[in-house]
Amino acid sequence: MTYSYDPVMYPELAGGGSLAAALGSAGTKAAGSEFVDLKSSAGPVTALASRGDREVVVGVAVRERGFGLTFTRAGTAIARARTPDLTEAAQATEVWLSGASPRELAARSPAVRLDELLLAYEEGNEVEVAWRLVREGASDDWSSLVEAAYARPQLASMFPVYSHGMFRMLRSSRFTRYDVPYIARTAAGFALDYEGHVLAEGGADDMVEAYLRWLAANPA
Repeated sequence: MTYSYDPVMYPELAGGGSLAAALGSAGTKAAGSEFVDLKSSAGPVTALASRGDREVVVGVAVRERGFGLTFTRAGTAIARARTPDLTEAAQATEVWLSGASPRELAARSPAVRLDELLLAYEEGNEVEVAWRLVREGASDDWSSLVEAAYARPQLASMFPVYSHGMFRMLRSSRFTRYDVPYIARTAAGFALDYEGHVLAEGGADDMVEAYLRWLAANPA
């Protein structure tokens, strides 16, 4: 079989026969769960351990030694980690599958990095965190609009999304589709667009007022 990892870089994988076997040897069986290899045309370089609605997927880096881990709950990625230490990867898996909270996982496993917004969903403050991230990340071209929107309580209670040059404020943080207009930059300022129709153009304050008018005219 041809593997897509360097056996010199990962001698324990070659010795164990697979990533799952190597992880199993590196630590105790995680919370009663065993690692299994995920199918790969290039060989077993990804492994999975699960318990209940929790899973950990471990993959092998190709260019330099490293094990990448994704920690999920109910199908949602909560945290990620990267470490060159196979034992650390196995131990972090055990911590997560044993029922640790995301913050406990990060505290006990230094390699773990939490997704701040996904963690906010876990803790129920995703709107507050999303606004902070959007405000902190707004470029000079967008900061006037973001701040003008945040200053209005109705909009500040909505879930902000900036993506691909479009800014929206959604009625729910657990959205499955965009059912509100978006604001885009123009040469003269901003434009409010809904389903391909420009509803308003102008400065930041103009956009905020236009957005509020649209919401009033189109209740959920």
